[in-house]
Amino acid sequence: MKTTAGALPLLTLALAWPSGPLAAADGTAVLAFTNQEVRIKVAGDKDDDWWIERSTNLATWTTLTNLGTLLSGNETNAAWRSLGAPGAGPVFYRARQTAGLYDPTVFRTISLTFTQANWTNAMHLARQYDSNIHCSPVSLDNGATNFAVGARYKGNTSYTQPGTKKSINLEFDWLDPDGDLMNYTTVNLNNAKGDETIMREPLFLTIMSQYTPAPKGAMANVFVNGAQWGVYSLIQQENKELIKEWFPSNDGDRWRAPNAPVGGFASSNSAFAYFGHTNVAGYTNHYILKNTRTTTNAAYARLVRAIYILNTTPTNQLRDALEDTWAVDNWLWHFALGNLLVDDDSYWQKGADYGFYYEVESGRIHPLEHDANESFAAIGGINFNLPPTWGMNTNNRPLLRLLLQNQELRQRYLAHMRTVIEEWFNPPTMTAWINQFHRLSVAAILTDPNRGYTPAAYTNDLIALRTYVTNRYNFLLNHPDLTPARPAIQAVNGPATNVFAGDVPFVTATVVPDGTSGLSSVWLYFRPQAYGKFTRVPMLDDGAHGDGAAGDGVFGAATTNYPAGTKVRYYVEARGSNAAQAARFAPARAENVTYS
Repeated sequence: MKTTAGALPLLTLALAWPSGPLAAADGTAVLAFTNQEVRIKVAGDKDDDWWIERSTNLATWTTLTNLGTLLSGNETNAAWRSLGAPGAGPVFYRARQTAGLYDPTVFRTISLTFTQANWTNAMHLARQYDSNIHCSPVSLDNGATNFAVGARYKGNTSYTQPGTKKSINLEFDWLDPDGDLMNYTTVNLNNAKGDETIMREPLFLTIMSQYTPAPKGAMANVFVNGAQWGVYSLIQQENKELIKEWFPSNDGDRWRAPNAPVGGFASSNSAFAYFGHTNVAGYTNHYILKNTRTTTNAAYARLVRAIYILNTTPTNQLRDALEDTWAVDNWLWHFALGNLLVDDDSYWQKGADYGFYYEVESGRIHPLEHDANESFAAIGGINFNLPPTWGMNTNNRPLLRLLLQNQELRQRYLAHMRTVIEEWFNPPTMTAWINQFHRLSVAAILTDPNRGYTPAAYTNDLIALRTYVTNRYNFLLNHPDLTPARPAIQAVNGPATNVFAGDVPFVTATVVPDGTSGLSSVWLYFRPQAYGKFTRVPMLDDGAHGDGAAGDGVFGAATTNYPAGTKVRYYVEARGSNAAQAARFAPARAENVTYS
């Protein structure tokens, strides 16, 4: 699993207006100018794009949003933008890299060209027969252009709804095996049916992808044959690119639970139910194997083994047994976010229409977010007062039930929920993101010829989304599951001196109990690689575990004398002594973010 996120680079160029062109090396701004005009582009990787920023003093910078983003490239294919006529005095420009194709702060314009006489009918047929039609070229407003792209309509419920604006799947490697758009071979344009704001899915995925495996999302204005066709959610495909972003390799098994499970949504058939046997044939109708590097039978056998362990292990052994076959912490993050953001298309709600991945390096199954267009109570009538531990006593969702019935894991789940509330799901943060999506897209939505609803309906749904966030936040803030006091982890420190081969390094943590609750225990988790389960050991304040003086509030524990050069990842948990034994973690985003 990934553990850290790096900063995006800033490229700076000072201008003194010399005569002739000013060249630059790879990954830098390039200028060309005459007495009449100055033009700029960015030389570098063909899959990166950039904002141009301007300053007259190197202290205050203004983003030139009128230029849009620029795709970088070599001397022949990078997009040029005009900066206007030269002015007096020095001016400084720099290029600030975006977060890529799915940067949620960028509202992209995507242009599709079809030469078919009745391209919409051809798109229907392509969906029906799981094929593509030719779409060429496909271009972005940043200068990216692709030819020989495959296109078809997609979707299930949204596809059957009235209206001409259907969801679209674009395959950039359809005819060219090396084809991609900014490093992505497949792109989804979702019509967000039932969501007049069109922002729920990108908003949901922007949050979820901070914590657990999930696609990324943004918004885009789509043109077809030169005319506006409509505003869409721009959503990352679940494929090898997504897997490689989150896991050591793409060598495992990628799965989907079907949209319409055998037995219906009330059953547990596609929710990791055990059917009383381990015969693979009994499970093949309930899960869809999307990709594997082994045989189909071997992949199903790995899944059935995990289902067997989940459902048959004695309760007093389940906590540790699950870690060998299930990525427990990732599932807790996934379930916490699905509940917090009320994802109707999910394991907890439907027992279907979700994804998961068997990580071959660790032998564990991880969740994969699949479909988020029905989140924030967009569809389904789910109210903002969904209890945070819903599913704990629901027999038809065995994984969720068994995880939450374990007190330690339930408090871990609730700690994760508290982290998301503190960092994202609070009215100031959420309102800022909603307003940003609105500001980027509202003009295009109001001119969308295929939106299928009135401007008043859009405004009402925008207000409803903001109101829903506030109501859900207030409900959760006062819910008794989320109010027990937790200890504070004030500092975590690795070994005080360099560690040599054979040494057993200690980790220390300064932990302070809450004034209304004591301290039950402190725990250290560590592992010698970026994947797999963590070893768990208690941390003690007894003066004998590298913690200094006994009773001083500093707790210590030893890891293992790993071979020289091993990068050890670790984090700390502190539990209160109240009835809930409410927990806190450092870093707060553990296990996906750790110390090392």
